[in-house]
Amino acid sequence: MSPVRMANAIVYFRLLRSVGRFRRVGKTAAFTFCPCKCGQYHAEQLPNGVPDPAAELNLGRVIDEFSKELGTLCLEHFTDQSV
Repeated sequence: MSPVRMANAIVYFRLLRSVGRFRRVGKTAAFTFCPCKCGQYHAEQLPNGVPDPAAELNLGRVIDEFSKELGTLCLEHFTDQSV
């Protein structure tokens, strides 16, 4: 895994968590992403609108392209939360 790709995945992970949430699929290592309406409302209320590259993002494409890295980040995040 390249450091640049992982750095991009971290940025996307933080962005995705600000507009929705990841849910674990049962007791597996898989996660789904659920966008929330409150995240969209929050972004619309920002004084300057949604920050530029986020406004142009296709979240589905980002999740597909970085699924392995996002899955790793989710596992680390949820493991840290349960300790």
